[in-house]
Amino acid sequence: SDLSSRAKFMGYKPYYKKLLVKEHSYKTRRGDPRLPEGYKATYTQLIYGIGIKRDGWGLYLKMFLGIFSSLAVALIAFFVRPDDLDPRFGVGVGAFFAGVASAYLTAGEVPQTSAFGLADFVNGSSLILILLTVLTSAMSLGIHRVHGCETMARRFDLYALAVFLIGVIILNVSVAITASF
Repeated sequence: SDLSSRAKFMGYKPYYKKLLVKEHSYKTRRGDPRLPEGYKATYTQLIYGIGIKRDGWGLYLKMFLGIFSSLAVALIAFFVRPDDLDPRFGVGVGAFFAGVASAYLTAGEVPQTSAFGLADFVNGSSLILILLTVLTSAMSLGIHRVHGCETMARRFDLYALAVFLIGVIILNVSVAITASF
């Protein structure tokens, strides 16, 4: 026995197939009242299991494009001078609200469950990272105001940008790869 080549799973591809025969018992008196209560009949059961996985990264990127864009916008704040308060903090706050909207839309596309799933993790960690960029902007402003040195604040911004960018890439690539297994 095997899976037909004509069998199609929209958006998925089979990666595992196994035929298994096992015994299966269930309570039945087979309609005979003379058999004792709780009588079990045992029969063989034929099971054909098919493991499926997503066919490519398209759905992952489509689901999280909004939150990834919000993260990218939040990182743009590190290119704004620390003492330009309105654009510096406006970019981070705007990115946060765009991320919340994206997370809300994504949550409507996945089944409701009390478990913490992939979408919850990607959206939640991204929102936390966006909040951390706003906090880092406040720290950069503090460095600029306390030390009076824009050069030190700009250097801090570049280091923060590098750390956030590398962290975001490593986090999301590792989560995506882990989820695909």
